[in-house]
Amino acid sequence: MTDNAAWLFAQPAYDLRPTLIDWLRANQLDPARIPHDTTITVNRAARTITTDRVVHGDDDKPVMSTTSRNTVACESITVPLLVDPPASIALRLEFTDTPTPEAGR
Repeated sequence: MTDNAAWLFAQPAYDLRPTLIDWLRANQLDPARIPHDTTITVNRAARTITTDRVVHGDDDKPVMSTTSRNTVACESITVPLLVDPPASIALRLEFTDTPTPEAGR
């Protein structure tokens, strides 16, 4: 087992991975494009999810970062929260209740 695999299996949230993957898919996010160590923020007031996503090129392969060596390029995305997260994965997520500017108009 590689050091990275040993680290991953030792993480407290590893057993939550299937539930997290199901929840991402239910919200129309591709879990294969979400970096395992990224922050996933659920905005309950705006009903959105914000996270990083790996950028893919026209050939559907990950694009390498132009600013960091040996890493893939990522972009921040915000999508509608279609399905609320189960309580079991709450420790893996960040939550905010900040309304969007449009909500105040």
